[in-house]
Amino acid sequence: MIKIFFMILLINFNKLNNIKLIKVSIIIPSYNIPNYNYLKSSIHSVLHQTLKNIELIIVNDNANDQTPIILDNFAKLDPRITIIHKRKNEMTGYARNTGLDFIMGEYLGFLDYDDIFHKEALNLSYYEAKKNNCTIVNFEYKSFKKEINILKYLNKKNNIYQIELLKKNYNFPLKKTGILIWRNIYKSSFIISHNFKFVNTWADEDILFSILIFSFEIEILLIKKQLVFHRILKTSIGHNLKKLEKRQNIYIYHLRNIFKILKKNNINNNRIIENIFVLLGKYLFNNSNIEKLLRLFKGYKMIFSNRIIRKYYIKIFNMKKLDKLYKYYEINENKYELIIKKNLKCNI
Repeated sequence: MIKIFFMILLINFNKLNNIKLIKVSIIIPSYNIPNYNYLKSSIHSVLHQTLKNIELIIVNDNANDQTPIILDNFAKLDPRITIIHKRKNEMTGYARNTGLDFIMGEYLGFLDYDDIFHKEALNLSYYEAKKNNCTIVNFEYKSFKKEINILKYLNKKNNIYQIELLKKNYNFPLKKTGILIWRNIYKSSFIISHNFKFVNTWADEDILFSILIFSFEIEILLIKKQLVFHRILKTSIGHNLKKLEKRQNIYIYHLRNIFKILKKNNINNNRIIENIFVLLGKYLFNNSNIEKLLRLFKGYKMIFSNRIIRKYYIKIFNMKKLDKLYKYYEINENKYELIIKKNLKCNI
């Protein structure tokens, strides 16, 4: 334990005073793997990148199958691999946090154990990040069920692609980028200096992470080329979360955490609230869970803009329902505050 403590101290010291020998760090969380070939394909896709000056950090979240042995065998084959064995299973979000403690790269990215990078993914994204001095580079992805279906894309040598630069003042970048963390690389110093971390929900743990990051005024580059391939599994948590009700509870949990952060740090950040509406509006504001939201909002002074509410709420529902909603809110047009009225039940 003492050795690990001093190791983390040394790594953290080097992060912000970075020697920048490693260009990109990739973090893969792993637990009990249903098919080891998926894990092997994922690891191979990182190690065979055309950008060689990288590191791969794999966090074993206390798996009790053959995963730890397979990971240790991989580490013996390539010095760029670091395996971290956790003594306690804490789910994917905390496994990624553990990986963040060890990164040494100038940029960092995430990959799931069953997903695959295009061989040019890190080279193109790192090159464009440096060329355009961007904090985040976002690229496109392709979903697949069988690996044979994407072989022609993996081996494609066509380096023709378009880019789009989102300036610092660009509104609602999440509409362009989405929240999927494995389709981005991030400037490590930005993540470290703001201490961005994942929560330990059993699904959609990247929502809070993405909302907070994309609420900052940073330059984001979009590469319009499929550089990561996302495997669709029937056993995956995301696949089994299609029921709206299940997702609502997770999103309300994230919303509660966001409000706590805003209140604790006295943050008046309309961009965060705007991102919530863009990303979660259709899940949060509906008939089945409006009561939960009323209880959650009670006691908070929300930093909503009337303009934002109208724009996104009308898109999801209609003006009639929006007018009903206004009966339950006091709106201060000057301060853009939205305060829940007490002792009212909403039946939208």
